[in-house]
Amino acid sequence: MKINLSVPKRVPKVKLPPVNLNSSYKPPLDFAAEEWLNSLNKLNLEIPQAIKDKVDLASRTVRLSLNHGIEQTEQGPMYLALFPPNSCDFFNNEVTFEAENAGSFPIGPLVTFGGALWVMLPIGKLYTVDIAVQSKKKNTYFHIGVRYKDFSDEYTIESKESGQHLSFTVDTTQSEFYGIDVVNMHSDRKRLLRHKDWIFYYVTIVRLD
Repeated sequence: MKINLSVPKRVPKVKLPPVNLNSSYKPPLDFAAEEWLNSLNKLNLEIPQAIKDKVDLASRTVRLSLNHGIEQTEQGPMYLALFPPNSCDFFNNEVTFEAENAGSFPIGPLVTFGGALWVMLPIGKLYTVDIAVQSKKKNTYFHIGVRYKDFSDEYTIESKESGQHLSFTVDTTQSEFYGIDVVNMHSDRKRLLRHKDWIFYYVTIVRLD
């Protein structure tokens, strides 16, 4: 996978996507991963360290998708914001972000705008982020913007014909706001402003500290 990193640049303003803190999601287990780990430590059994490590990793891991778009953590909510145009397939738990023409005036023939995914992270921690996606068009690349206060880190990753993972690390200890936005764009730099259709499956977020 070829990753082109560009120098972080100042952005004029970052708008905070809306968040709905009302979630009906219930964990499939009666105990959270932290409680399982505490229970294991209290047992008088010799539990293999590998099992404890897996439970500890699970306690620091969150997976967000269309059918589970928000997770409350000790640091604050992690959540998704889906910006149109898009279509949601709840049965298959996936979102297709679509592109639409900007109109005939003033630059419509040269520009198409597409739906965008935002991943919002709590502040104060170091995270690794892995986003499962698939471009529906050839000759495209995914553009990732990590937004914090008045600055942003920009990444571009060439798309593959099959599904792929966009993985990177985010340090949220230096600001009061962190949001990650993802779009799919035409790979020809002369046609940079032509967004393309793509599919979002899920994002896995692991707290590293």
